[in-house]
Amino acid sequence: MAQTKQTSKNTKAPKKTIAKKPALKAMSVKQKNNGISGEEQYRMIAERAYDIAEARGFDGNTELDDWLQAEAEIRDMG
Repeated sequence: MAQTKQTSKNTKAPKKTIAKKPALKAMSVKQKNNGISGEEQYRMIAERAYDIAEARGFDGNTELDDWLQAEAEIRDMG
């Protein structure tokens, strides 16, 4: 009986090339927040959230709602 020789071929699919997007310039935290640093913005939100809770008489567990309201107010200032 005659033996047949099997040859293995490299059957890997060709690599796809991905077009590179132009690099975006990194913006500092101050540029994103109209000149307010992240720490300063956090402090402002915390103080405003406290004021909101105080005006309500600190009733209930609405810390998250107070924070979100304060965050929106501070964001809308800019």
